[in-house]
Amino acid sequence: MGSVPVLVVASDDRWFRVLEVTLRLGGFDATRCRSIAEAAQQRGPRRSPRAIVLDLAAEAGAVDEVGIERLAAGATVPVVVILSAPRDALRETLAAAGARVLLRPYAPSALYAALTPAGA
Repeated sequence: MGSVPVLVVASDDRWFRVLEVTLRLGGFDATRCRSIAEAAQQRGPRRSPRAIVLDLAAEAGAVDEVGIERLAAGATVPVVVILSAPRDALRETLAAAGARVLLRPYAPSALYAALTPAGA
């Protein structure tokens, strides 16, 4: 069985490497995107990621809520957003758009579960 392709949007190199290793250990293959727009472009008929992970833990300021909402709403695969602080209003907005939200620190098993499509 091969690894499961996952797009990862991460602005921080260090956290991308941590996610990449964690995902590899869970049977996933991470492809890095530098932005939400790049992830949306890579999600086409020729490339079919099985999930999208947005690591917003390094984002201290404004977050592109609209971009994330569009990505989650148009996704046919799980969209997982990782936050470093509770930010309840943002969490609620993203969850309402269909994203699965994790708060750092999280167990790898919680990430793997969030990456699994509903009903699988």
